[in-house]
Amino acid sequence: MKKYEQDFIEKINYIVNTDKYQRLKVFIHHGKTSIYEHSLDVAYHCYEYAKNKKNYNLDDLVLAALFHDYYLYDWHDKKKYNRKGLHGFTHPKTSVLNAIRDFNINKNVQKIMISHMFPLTLFHIPTSKEGWILSFFDKKCALKETFCKKKYN
Repeated sequence: MKKYEQDFIEKINYIVNTDKYQRLKVFIHHGKTSIYEHSLDVAYHCYEYAKNKKNYNLDDLVLAALFHDYYLYDWHDKKKYNRKGLHGFTHPKTSVLNAIRDFNINKNVQKIMISHMFPLTLFHIPTSKEGWILSFFDKKCALKETFCKKKYN
């Protein structure tokens, strides 16, 4: 394994093993899948798709995938978490703000994250290959998680 790959894996492991990121395990996202599981699955698919392609920012793509749903509340219970607006429209910005606060993500990761709900969020069109990839794999994984009868891995 190359030094770059080792460093990359260590960086991802560091993030997902922090107490802050581990909080995602308690929130169910789609079907029976937690936000934690969903985010790791999306990150894995993004990584597998882009790892051998040229001209992709793999670091930023995978980080954006890990944090794209880092909103830290149960979107099923609007009253308990006192959320304003429809979750599908508001959670990308909330996720970006939380990831900036907790992990100091860069501007490119923020841009990729903010557009992951396109076309629902019409005014946040992906402006990079990484943004389109994240948007695609987020929807692909969400569909599997929502419609599989048993827990999706």
